[in-house]
Amino acid sequence: MDLLRQPATDYGFASDLWTGPRVRILIRNKFGIKMHRDYMPRFLRRLGLVRKSPERRALEQDIKEVRRWKRYELPRITRSASQSKGIILYGDESVFKPIPHVGKTWPFPDGKPIVRVSGKKGISVAVTSAVILRMFIKCDFRLIDLQGTI
Repeated sequence: MDLLRQPATDYGFASDLWTGPRVRILIRNKFGIKMHRDYMPRFLRRLGLVRKSPERRALEQDIKEVRRWKRYELPRITRSASQSKGIILYGDESVFKPIPHVGKTWPFPDGKPIVRVSGKKGISVAVTSAVILRMFIKCDFRLIDLQGTI
């Protein structure tokens, strides 16, 4: 079933995820075969698919730049900290936004489902933290909207 190795959007669906109802529609449209909805989970498992929750990944993420940073910048920073007897704090700022719930999909076991989402909606929770090894350093919570801090 090579059709299911392609994103569902290639067949006119709104997202890349394969659900039982979408596979039923695809089979009906491509092969003229009607399948009962209760049979779909068993059918998909027999094809070798597994039910998984997709990983959320920011639309703006540049995967090549992330790989480059891990390969070149992180070792340089680590060497510099070691030479100066410094410590490395891993800091992060995250904003949690009320984005749509992403259900499960039916990829092949070797596939990693990913759904691209936009976080530009409503009130958010901003979290800033820094860690060193396993020790928690600081955490600060703020409620913000798209206009600034509330």
